[in-house]
Amino acid sequence: MDKNLNNNDIETWVDERLAELRAPSGWEPNAARAFQRLCQRSSATDGRQRHRAMWVWFAVPAAAGCLALLALSSVWFVPDLAGPGGGTSEGLIEEPLVAFAEVSPAAVFQGDDTLLRPEGYREWVFVGSSLGLSYAEVSEEMPAHGDDLFHNVYIDPVGYTEFSHTGEFPNGTVMVMELATAEVMSEPGLEGTYEKDFVALEASVKDVDRFGGDWAYFSFTEEGGELKDRAEPLDPEFCWNCHDQNAESDMVFTQFYPVLRSARSE
Repeated sequence: MDKNLNNNDIETWVDERLAELRAPSGWEPNAARAFQRLCQRSSATDGRQRHRAMWVWFAVPAAAGCLALLALSSVWFVPDLAGPGGGTSEGLIEEPLVAFAEVSPAAVFQGDDTLLRPEGYREWVFVGSSLGLSYAEVSEEMPAHGDDLFHNVYIDPVGYTEFSHTGEFPNGTVMVMELATAEVMSEPGLEGTYEKDFVALEASVKDVDRFGGDWAYFSFTEEGGELKDRAEPLDPEFCWNCHDQNAESDMVFTQFYPVLRSARSE
């Protein structure tokens, strides 16, 4: 813009720039050209013209921002004119802007009752840990539960949330128990027991429709300590009966899990 223009010429120039910003397309390049010309205006010597240039400097981006907000609003809140009550609040599109992803089931089965090894269970809610705590006797069908093993128990987030609100484990709840060897340290300045190696993995699933007794129990540990990808339900004699007789809440040993007890009391 010519620095020698008078105030009337400047007003005309501003009107032209704003008209360009109101154009249905191409307003971004026009705004860029307007700012470029305003920068060139910095060499003007007339005080009133400088004041006018500063006003334009703030007015142009403000107008551009308003137009952008109006454009976004027209996209998000377009009334459904073809539906009933078009143009009224009843006719507005009610679908959410962001669709929430569906939660995948914690238990995935192959066939009727073969459970696939749970994925990502270490990111679930950690229920608690015990050292060698077990009602069951060691047998060939079950991994050893001796006093030298830590039992780390996890529950899927959906099951945990539902239990914390209702006191009941919903259908589909999965609990995973990971067993680890215990290593005793006894040396100057260091005493105690810690978990050393994972040696076994077990799971329980509540599925009323699939298993008549609500819960079923699985072992993913093969002979030699290797983990397998899928498991069949264990004989109820080894797990179900013990849980049925000794568990405090719905076949779950909540008496040993303060995380679950505190969640229910909150």
